[in-house]
Amino acid sequence: MGKALESNINNFDSPGLNEADIFSTPTELVKRSKTPGRNINKEYKKSISNCMTDINVCVLGECRMKCKTKISEEQQTSLLRSYYSTGDYSSRRQILSNLIEVQHKKTSTLANPNKREYVYIYHFETNGEKTKVCKKCFLQLYGETEQRIKTVCKYKIKQEYGGVIPDDRRGQRVPINKLTIEKHNEVLNFINSIPKYESHYSRRHTTKLYFQRGLNLASLYRLYTENISNPVSETKFQEIFKTLDIKFKKPQLDLCTQCEILKEKIKNTENIEEKAEIKLQLQKHHDAADFAYACKKRDKELSLQDKSVKMFSFDLQQCLPTPYLKASIFFYKRPLWTFNLTIHDGATNKANCYIWHETIAKRGANDIGSCIYKCLLGLPNNIKHVILYSDSCTGQNRNSFICAMFLKVLEDHPTIEMIDHKFLVVGHTHLECDTVHAQIEKKKRNSSVSIQHPHDWSNLIAATNKKYITQDMKQEDFYNFHALMKDKYTWRSNNTNGEKFEWKLVRWLRYAKKEPGLIRYKYSLDMDDSFKELNISARRKRNQNIEPSKCYTGPLPISVNKNRDLLDMLPLIKPELHNFYQNIKVEGQHEVEIDSDLDEIEENNL
Repeated sequence: MGKALESNINNFDSPGLNEADIFSTPTELVKRSKTPGRNINKEYKKSISNCMTDINVCVLGECRMKCKTKISEEQQTSLLRSYYSTGDYSSRRQILSNLIEVQHKKTSTLANPNKREYVYIYHFETNGEKTKVCKKCFLQLYGETEQRIKTVCKYKIKQEYGGVIPDDRRGQRVPINKLTIEKHNEVLNFINSIPKYESHYSRRHTTKLYFQRGLNLASLYRLYTENISNPVSETKFQEIFKTLDIKFKKPQLDLCTQCEILKEKIKNTENIEEKAEIKLQLQKHHDAADFAYACKKRDKELSLQDKSVKMFSFDLQQCLPTPYLKASIFFYKRPLWTFNLTIHDGATNKANCYIWHETIAKRGANDIGSCIYKCLLGLPNNIKHVILYSDSCTGQNRNSFICAMFLKVLEDHPTIEMIDHKFLVVGHTHLECDTVHAQIEKKKRNSSVSIQHPHDWSNLIAATNKKYITQDMKQEDFYNFHALMKDKYTWRSNNTNGEKFEWKLVRWLRYAKKEPGLIRYKYSLDMDDSFKELNISARRKRNQNIEPSKCYTGPLPISVNKNRDLLDMLPLIKPELHNFYQNIKVEGQHEVEIDSDLDEIEENNL
């Protein structure tokens, strides 16, 4: 029961109601026709789309009985106060019964049985005196409906009630279709039996839990019906689910949040000048997104014309569950996550897919940077300029660790002289990598190949397209660029002009071999805009030959719960792969695991 309903019930049960209680408008609305708000003439909500407001004193119209001359507005107000002060539906019905007189018709109805047998005479009462009025004015005086009057009259003509209106019997028994506590708990227990994950990026800001990708409300209910005898209806199942703070993973193709917010503002704004201003904001946002795509296209053409220039785009694919099983048990178990960072070559249309799983490395800035580091060091010696495009995810792509990695590439590669890292507009970050990932997903859905080991993902990706080159990352391939930044450089919050450096505004970073420790940056992708400079060289003389240390010293552990689930799936896995799962390091127990594939909102951690 909601707080609004509890509050109104408390008011209704109070021993005394004053004028303010009866005629003031509450801030909360309560549902259903038998609510205290309705019984004391307060605002209430009949249904989601039908809001009933306070019943004001009606101005009586003209009638043959000249009813409006029989009562003043003050008397009418006093009558309503007295009528609704009972705060009880049954008491109001009895008051109406006392004000309605039933008489047999003087003429016979035997000749025509369809004619009415009774005549009803209506009164209102002021100062203890009853005054006769017409039916229409009677309804207006008491703010009641004609159906309510018909119900009262029906009881009055029945002899067994003797003029006493019986109490309202609605709500006196449990509805037939009401779920029992046992069935309700059964649904909750089933939903809780499905593994859930916290968002890697948003767990500090929200308590939401998520199911793994592939589940939706319809498939969840189907699993429920397959495992529970005598299941509840799908409607009841959905009602219970919506009371929980659990969500499904978003589809891969998400709408731009800023676009949707601005469109909604345009739709709901009536002020012409304000609407024009919002439309201008939306147009500027679209122009910036289109301009970023145009810049990417221009750099791609440059890499096709100049063989000394390489243009890459990179992105991390959604987490790949391992093993990937078609059996329904898969949704009840926590998989081992396999990761794929795709680096796409704009000139050759080839894609390098760097693959590892969660016991080898994580998927933070060090891990992403290590894959890019390996890719760039493998470039031939004729490459002098490298341009990279990515989304604006701060935790992975736009941070000081990646800066340290690019500076290290310039030191270690013999011919690369300049690196440009550019970011697309948030919400409009479609890259060639997304097409690669979509083809991999399609291959996975349509292929009968069994995914039982992380290496099976490498085989599937390689079979998707001849231009997709897979490289299995080993643990020694991952470097700690965080430590390199800390030991070799000094990160500063202000640029060389004393202006504050703001990560969330950066759209272009440039690194040059001839200027070690100097990062040039722009807040736009416009070539005509001038670069600002951020000097991160150490103030004190440090050893400039520092090498990045290894990021990990041994296998990473998984939780006890995940280990148990993986072992439960062994009967569905080839026997020769059992040792791989049985030998995974286990440490700690977590009821809810963190899934870094969730809610990859690009700028929510700035």
